[in-house]
Formats: sequence, C-alpha cells, structure tokens
Amino acid sequence: MLAEMTWSRPRHGLAAAAVALVSIALGSCGGDGDPQGPPPPPPPPPVAPVPAGTIPAQVVTAGLTITVDVTPFFRDPDGGTLTYAAASSDDAVVSVALAGSDLTMTAVAAGTATVTVTATDPDGLAATQSVQITVEPEDDDRAGFRDDFATRASLADWNVRGGTVAIVGGILYVTRSEAGQVAVAERWFDLTSWTLRTRLGRAESLGVVSVYLDTEDDRYSILDLSIGIQSYDYRLRVFDSQQENFVVISDWSGYSGAIHDGAGELTDFTLGYDGEDFIGVAGDTELFRTPISEASINGTPLHPILDRVTRIRLLSRGSDNTSAIFDWVELFGIESSASTTQAPGARPAADSSAKDLVDEAIENPERPAPTRGASRNTSKP
Repeated sequence: MLAEMTWSRPRHGLAAAAVALVSIALGSCGGDGDPQGPPPPPPPPPVAPVPAGTIPAQVVTAGLTITVDVTPFFRDPDGGTLTYAAASSDDAVVSVALAGSDLTMTAVAAGTATVTVTATDPDGLAATQSVQITVEPEDDDRAGFRDDFATRASLADWNVRGGTVAIVGGILYVTRSEAGQVAVAERWFDLTSWTLRTRLGRAESLGVVSVYLDTEDDRYSILDLSIGIQSYDYRLRVFDSQQENFVVISDWSGYSGAIHDGAGELTDFTLGYDGEDFIGVAGDTELFRTPISEASINGTPLHPILDRVTRIRLLSRGSDNTSAIFDWVELFGIESSASTTQAPGARPAADSSAKDLVDEAIENPERPAPTRGASRNTSKP
C-alpha cells in the first residue's frame, strides 16, 4: 500500500508538468499562430572621443605665433563631428585662439605654459590633450624668419626652381614636375649660431625630403638634412667640393621611431646650436647632442664650417611627381657681421649664374654635367 502511494505522486506530478508546459507553449502563440521574436537589443552607448598621437611641444620666440590644425590629434569612434576648445595655463606667456580646428598660439612673453585642447562629440563626450609651449625671450641681435605657409603670400619670399610649389591647407608642397629635376624652394639670409626648426615630411612613400643649408666654407659648402631615404631614418651630410661628393656625418645620422616618414606624415625637427652643443631633435626625442668644439669630419673641425649659413633650400628629391611637404619652417640666429643689407629672403646680388650651374650639378647628380667649367656631383641622392 505504501509503495503504491509512493509511485502514484510522481506520475501525477509529471503529468501536471507536461500540461503546464503545453499551456505555456500555446500561450506564447499569437492569435494568428505566428511566434513573436525577442525585442531588439538597445543601441550601444555613445563612446567618447580619444586622443590620436600627441600634439608636439613647441619652442618659440616671444612675439611669434604658431598655428596648428588639431584635427589629426583626436578621433571619434562613433564617427561624429568634433568641436574644439583651447585654454592656456598662463595667458601672460601664451595666448590661444581657435578658428574651427586651427589653433593659434601667440608667444607673449618668456616662460612656459601648457595649452589644453578639448575635443567634444555631438553627445557631449570629450577628450583632452595638453601641449607644453616654451617661449624664449626676444633678442635684439636675433634675426631670421618663420613661415607658416598660411597663404600664397608666403611664396613671395621664396625662389622656386626645377618644379612647382603650392600651398594647400597651410602646407607647402614642393613637387618634382620634370624628369630627373630636383624641385627647390630657396631663400637667403646671413646668420651665425643658428637654429633650424621645421615640420616636414613627404606626400608619397617614394618621396625624399631634404633641407640644404649653405655654409660659407670653401670646401664643405652645404649641410644636408634628409628623411625618407632607404639607408637611414634621418641623415646629415656635408658636400665636399674637393671630392665632388657628399660625406655622411655618421654620428648625426641613424634610426629613430620619432621620425614619421610615411606618406603624408610629418615630423617636427630641430637642428642647430644649443649653447655650446650642436643638436638634432625629432619631436620630443633628442637624436644627438655633440659639443661643437669636439665635432669634426675627416679631421676638419665642424664649428667653423657650420657656424655661418646663408641660404636654405627645401627640396623634393624622390621619384618624379613626388612632393616634399612643409607645415612650417623657422630659422633664427645672430645676423652675421659679414652680411650685406638686402631685402629679407632676397637673393644676394653677388650670386652668379656660375653658382647656379654648380647648384644644379649638386642637386641633380643624374643629369649631364653642366658646362662652363662647373663641377659635377657624383653622389647618389
């Protein structure tokens, strides 16, 4: 009797469970017999903008301005359009203004200030980046120039040879347009104890961007800074007029992740005198620092060679129809006591057509040797 009671209850429970499951299944059907799918998932929450790279630190002389397009330094994962705001930690040192994504920083007085840029997406989410700006005091003996290539008016200060130049979006494009002909934009000055700062790159992966600085040395007449070459990330060399060839300065050439030489990428580069040292800096990375009194090439001290420069040449030296790109260029130093009065950037009257032939031979080693006794450079780009 007890055994029958024990087995009868589970059977009754299983039957009830079966009926309940059938009822649930039937109850989930609509009146037309079609099943209803699960509700759609809620949309994902908005994602805040994120920094992209780092806005490079700047060193600028009081009274000058720097303009930076901040668009490349932020990214919105949702694809929204970002708006920007900026603030300076010390308006007495650096003042800021924004026009769209163009950040203009004005060096007011000597000191250091931090500029903070905020990018905000349509949902009100934001990201920030900060950049340190060091302002150097004005020096009555300091001379030189800065060109931000903000408008085509900048081109009036540059002589162009062997190609074409254009300013697009505040960027100078120096383009090779003739087979075998290097494109050159050049201007003149006469400075000692100089420092070159520039933001430069190449528009195409087959391009080579170079900056030539003319010295007044009888033998080593040109200092060449190049990026985009196969053998180095950055390379410095001097032209040996006796050997009719460029000589690489190995201690000032090498490899660094601070050099951005991809197509369309830009690198901030500083080259020149820093007190008693000669330095090379890419972005925030010091590539080399050498006491100038100890630097030499082939046993010849470099200080007497490099101390005075009289011309800058911006060159595109890659494949045909490739461009060297420059966001800005500045070169400051002490005006040489040997300089003659001339309009800023103007070509000295003493420059001769014979010098042009030598220039062409150096800039275009693959072209036929020039006539009228000019030497031919046999080095490779």
